[in-house]
Amino acid sequence: MERKVLSKMVSGLFKGPEEDSFVSTQKIKRDLALEGQVTPVFKSPLVKPQSLNDYVTRAEARRESMKDASQISDNQVEVTLPEESTINFMGDLHFGNPNTDNKRIQQEVEVIKNTPNSFVVLMGDMVDGIFWGGASQSEQNQTMGEQYGFLRTLFKELKDKIITGVSGEHDSKWASKSGSDPYDIMTAETGAPYVRGVAEIGINVGDWLYKLVASHKARGHSMYNKNHPTYRESRFHLQGGDIYASAHNHQKQVSQEVLRDFGGETREVTHVAIGSYKSKDEYGDRSGFPQQKDGEMYGASVRLHKDRKKVDVEKDILEAVKRWSQE
Repeated sequence: MERKVLSKMVSGLFKGPEEDSFVSTQKIKRDLALEGQVTPVFKSPLVKPQSLNDYVTRAEARRESMKDASQISDNQVEVTLPEESTINFMGDLHFGNPNTDNKRIQQEVEVIKNTPNSFVVLMGDMVDGIFWGGASQSEQNQTMGEQYGFLRTLFKELKDKIITGVSGEHDSKWASKSGSDPYDIMTAETGAPYVRGVAEIGINVGDWLYKLVASHKARGHSMYNKNHPTYRESRFHLQGGDIYASAHNHQKQVSQEVLRDFGGETREVTHVAIGSYKSKDEYGDRSGFPQQKDGEMYGASVRLHKDRKKVDVEKDILEAVKRWSQE
């Protein structure tokens, strides 16, 4: 059967032997679309299926990239101090709160700066933060910019004195909500490492290695023992330290104990829980905590000897300077 050759090439289908049974592709697609049967035709190449190795390789590369860009150091830090030295623990400053003892902060910074072989570990909550909402936010007497400026100035003032800094909740939550971590500038300003979480700090003094475990918030709480969090840390989470230091609870206590290891060897362990530089806030008032006084507040210090493995402890930074600078 003869069929006429179409003058224009048109794709389509013949539904039967008759010449008028030809239906173009365009009409077929239009009729299907009117019936709701739309089948897309992809001209771009399909995405290659991903293997497990593809996902793992990409994740590892991004992890290394993020690590290179981060200002957060590894949790293990080691430092060598030239002489018998004092380590001061300062944290829970809560700068920006109207009940913070700002003069005391300034006094301790000046004393540490001008005392040879006196160093500091920053224990977090250095600022009060402004992103708490409600009454807590109304307690702030410093803006975010002023609190950020305070931290930057503090780092500059304590340059060459800071061993490390660990972040707390007020300053780290402030960072997460503002999109900028205020501790990012610490390493740039001081050269000291910034650790998030639990810091394992090896301090070499003379021939001795002192193992310091420092965190803003050690786990646990006891109404009978203010050092309970560090005792728990030393027994169940990170054994073998010489000094355990924590903050957060605003409950000050220093203590020492002697532990017996296998074989009869004994070692002394020092526990330090520092107080706050903020005497009260609305949360404490509602929770039934009385306003704190000088003896309950502020940081604490330890003295590391170089001629023997010995740690002295003093619950007040200013008293530590008076006591040990005369020796």
